[in-house]
Parts: sequence; structure tokens; C-alpha cells
Amino acid sequence: MEILFAKKRKFISIPLILILSIFFWPFITLSFTIYFLHKKVSFSPVKYSLMVISILLLIPIGFAWSYGFFSTNPKLTAERSKPTPQVAGIADRTPQKSQTTEDEKEIAEFVRVVDGDTIEVHLNGKKEKIRIIGIDTPEVVDPRVAPECMGKEASEKAKQIFGSQTSLTLEKDPTQQDRDRYNRLLRYVWLNDGTTDYGRLIISLGYASEYTYDLPYRYQSLYKEEQQKAQELKVGLWIDGVCQNDGN
Repeated sequence: MEILFAKKRKFISIPLILILSIFFWPFITLSFTIYFLHKKVSFSPVKYSLMVISILLLIPIGFAWSYGFFSTNPKLTAERSKPTPQVAGIADRTPQKSQTTEDEKEIAEFVRVVDGDTIEVHLNGKKEKIRIIGIDTPEVVDPRVAPECMGKEASEKAKQIFGSQTSLTLEKDPTQQDRDRYNRLLRYVWLNDGTTDYGRLIISLGYASEYTYDLPYRYQSLYKEEQQKAQELKVGLWIDGVCQNDGN
């Protein structure tokens, strides 16, 4: 009977030792390495240096091996991959964010129209001129040149559009500078509680053309599409012969 129990213990202990050896091999290797160095290397500086190197190498390997052993356990992996119902539900109800982040938006009080692509607002307690990104209207206020064809019409159309607005949403564009060389803020201007893009609107009506100053801007493709439509419809600046007498 005792022989039978001894055989059973041997049958159980051998696989257990093998499993533990596989799991703890870096630490076992470290122990044998330190023992070997202690017994076989007599020159102390070399011996202790090699011991330190062995410890620095094998201990991190041991912990990494142990972590990998558990992390590849199928049951543990399956448990980690299960979604948390509450979190999944919240994610499903969260709307996707728009292209514009909140820190790129500012609310300003409308003051007046300078011309079709420039307005004045009250922002952060002071008056600022806003040069609207992505559009260009015929010149009408530059004292160095005579008013350009459709310049007055573009300004009047802008006044008509902004006439019912008290507050505006200004939008920054990280691809563009904050101010131009005349110290005007460079912004998109949104009307009607942030639902209508003025730049896109004025281009669609034919009173402005798409304008890329230096680098492509956020709404460049949309503005170019609107200009193409306006040209096809022959509205505003694109009416046949509208600026013929002005030499434009």
C-alpha cells in the first residue's frame, strides 16, 4: 500500500515540478547562475559584476514571463474581453463629435459689416475686426483703389444677411493663423445660432469667390463646390458680362 502511495506521489510531483520549472525558469536560471558565479569565479569584482548583470537581466524577464503566462490564459483573456454592459450602453447613446471642438468656438456680439468678407464684433470685452476665412469679395473700402465691380452689391448683401443677427458664432481654424497682417482675427462666421455658415452662403449667392490665402483650410472643398455651383447658375459675380464695363 505504501509503495502504491509512493508511486502516486511520484506521478503527481514530477509533472508539478515540470510545470513550476517552466513557469519559474528565469528565477531558477538566476539562482543557478549566482551559485555558479559564487563557486567558480574567484576574482570578486568580476564575480559580483556578473551577479548584478544577471539579476538585472533575469528578474525583469521573469516578471514578464509570469505576466505573459497569465495574460495568455484563455479564461482570463475571455473575461477581460467581455464588455461592461453599462459602459457599452453609455457609448451607444453618445453622439459623434463634430469636426469642430468647443475650444475653437467663440460667441461674439455683431457690430457692423465692413465689407462682404470683413465684419466688426464685440469679443471678450473689446471691438475686433473679423476677416472671414476662405472667401474674398470685391474691394469697396480700400482708399487706395476704386470700388471693384460688385463690391457695393456684396457689401449690401452682407448687411442684409447680418441685419437680423445679434450674436454670432466665430470658429477658429488650426490650419490658419490667428490674425492676419492687419491684425484682424481670422475666423469662420456662423449665423442663426451656429447653424448657417456665412462664408458658404455668400459664395452660393455669387457675391464672393473661394479664397485660399496660403494653406488649405477646413472647409476649402465645400467652398469650392459652392463656387462651382454659383458659376454654373450664373449668379452674382458670375452673371455673363456683369463686370465687362469695369474691365474685370
